[in-house]
Amino acid sequence: MTQLLATASRSTYLPRHEPGECIGFDDFELFPTARVLKRYGMPLPLGSRALDILIVLVGRAGQVVSHRELISRAWRGLVVDQGNLRVQINGLRRALGEGAAGARYIANIPGQGYCFVAAIERSGASGPTVLPPLDYALR
Repeated sequence: MTQLLATASRSTYLPRHEPGECIGFDDFELFPTARVLKRYGMPLPLGSRALDILIVLVGRAGQVVSHRELISRAWRGLVVDQGNLRVQINGLRRALGEGAAGARYIANIPGQGYCFVAAIERSGASGPTVLPPLDYALR
């Protein structure tokens, strides 16, 4: 297995979120600065690494985020295997109920990384913004 050193690089783009910003998708609300994910208004228990990964993916919805970038965000300064990332992604998919009733949130782009593909709506001080879902055939 390939091991990667999780270090933040200057080229790594980490989304910036406004205080109080809410990113909605399906029945979920993600509050990045508060580090809370809610479904039907109830907080969902997510580990800190899974939450870090989700915040990056949702913050860059529609863009492929490399394995290296996700690892550098969730495992700052640690050497980890890509298998650790896969475990966290699978846990996120389970927590989000991906696959149930056709729900799809995280696409695997082989050899590149992962992409958040569900439609999102951002709300905050700057007003609402809606991004439509993407159609990635690869998973």
